[in-house]
Amino acid sequence: LSGTLRKRLIPRSENRERAAKGRHHKVPQESQLSVALVEVGIQNAPKPMI
Repeated sequence: LSGTLRKRLIPRSENRERAAKGRHHKVPQESQLSVALVEVGIQNAPKPMI
């Protein structure tokens, strides 16, 4: 669980650089939007989702 939290805390600029180094293709815009929606959902959730 700590690993996933660390990944979320990493700045998106570093995330894009790591993705570019690790993958030959760019991350789809949909995945970035889904991650943003998940973060917003966690913030607005009345109960912790963990």
